Amino acid sequence: MRPTAIKQIDAVLSAVVAFVLLYNGILHAIQPYYFIYSAAAYRLVPQSLVGTTMLILPYLQIVLAGCLIARVATHAALITALLLFGVFVFAQSVILVRGENLSCGCFGYSTAAISYTSLAIPIACGGLCIVLLRDCLNLGRPFRAQR
Repeated sequence: MRPTAIKQIDAVLSAVVAFVLLYNGILHAIQPYYFIYSAAAYRLVPQSLVGTTMLILPYLQIVLAGCLIARVATHAALITALLLFGVFVFAQSVILVRGENLSCGCFGYSTAAISYTSLAIPIACGGLCIVLLRDCLNLGRPFRAQR
């Protein structure tokens, strides 16, 4: 593929990740109490940390989306987003393994329970982050020693 086509594909994939982060971040920033309530129901971290963490998280998502859109600190934003999507995958996987029927809380107020479908979103977005990070991580290119 030509470098121009690769750049265009990267731009589209980056826009998809940015959209998911921005949409999720805005919905949670608008409805912070529901987000805190949903996260507390997961019972994965001490309750004393849930409130503060969940109040900060939406704004982190918005900043990450802004970095991806503006192409500022792109690699750092992608690595942070990948870690964030990894946490989302872990949290939802734990709930699925426990067999609990909890609201996902993924995109604002929703009664949708955690399922393999809701788990597919952070897995797909994490995969897109990995694809976009290939240049940073030197994936897909033969190793060349630095001179």
